[in-house]
Amino acid sequence: MHVVAFSPDGRTLAASGGAAGVTLWDVSDPRRPSLRGRIPATRGADVNAVAFSPDDRTLAAGSANGRIQLWNVAGPGGSAPLGTPLDAGTAAVNAVSFSPNGQVLAAGTADGKIVAWPVRVPGTRFGAGIVMPGPVLAEAPGSVFAVSFSSGGTGSSGGTGARQVLAVASAPPDGRGQVQLWDVADPSRPVALGRPLTAADALDGTVAYGAGGRLAAGSADGTVQLWDTRAAARPVRLPSPPTALKTAIQNVAFDSTGRLLAAGSTDGTIEIWDTANPGHTVPLALLADASGGQSGQDAFAVAFSPDGHTIAAGSQDATTHLWRVTPTSAAAYVCAISGTPITRTEWSQYIPGRPYDPPCRPA
Repeated sequence: MHVVAFSPDGRTLAASGGAAGVTLWDVSDPRRPSLRGRIPATRGADVNAVAFSPDDRTLAAGSANGRIQLWNVAGPGGSAPLGTPLDAGTAAVNAVSFSPNGQVLAAGTADGKIVAWPVRVPGTRFGAGIVMPGPVLAEAPGSVFAVSFSSGGTGSSGGTGARQVLAVASAPPDGRGQVQLWDVADPSRPVALGRPLTAADALDGTVAYGAGGRLAAGSADGTVQLWDTRAAARPVRLPSPPTALKTAIQNVAFDSTGRLLAAGSTDGTIEIWDTANPGHTVPLALLADASGGQSGQDAFAVAFSPDGHTIAAGSQDATTHLWRVTPTSAAAYVCAISGTPITRTEWSQYIPGRPYDPPCRPA
């Protein structure tokens, strides 16, 4: 699967596999996901990008034919298309993102355009597309491979107030990707904030905002670059997390608190860090062979559930895997699959002399 996205309420997971369209899973109980429905791809137009609206009601699906179809996914009977597809041009749509207030939908295309639609009636009707000034890059046009809105706005150049900031990652012809921040409070008059952000090695894959104004982007050498963008016009580069990843980063994601950061790489490995102290990030876990047992399968996509307890990963082999990623949730999962909890009689037999305190309590 090339893209995975949780709905804001955490009950639905959308997974896109290109020509296979979009599969919707009910993950209310991540231990027992169930199929909610499927959204077909248009013939010859793979689905490259998906995003949920903040109110959970609408899914945007961007395709290789330059179209974005909106779907109502709130009804009990499954999904239904909302009007005709939005037209982003002739090039493939590589990324889509709703603003946190749900009033703007942005898309990035393979020919270097960012297209934005103001939401007229939330979740149902959109105005005409507004093409943001191009070229996207300061020096040369290039394919836009990621767009991401800041969560809740970031500070102004003076460090006060709030802006609606969109991070746009794109690749010039020389292959050295970079990220430009835009103030899109008025999508018809976007303002570039500072110079494009770069890293020691070529930026690759997606970009992600975390709570508190942190921005992450993956590099081709397996490192993750972090910035503090609270003063969006003057971002501050932060130290890169120590990493065990050895191949290009395909995807990065923060949890809802902005503390946990995950990155998936082209060898199918996912690493998770604690970024509570931006100057000293701590590696927490390495999900090796995340492709489900087949080596060399890219971890194309990673996403945290809104409660931060589950991480979803989509791989090149068209599978999606779920992991429980907090001590509490991991313990609950182990108890759920371990069978009958130890009884008082068994405890007295095997652990004599200690008070009864089973790791898994009877229901």
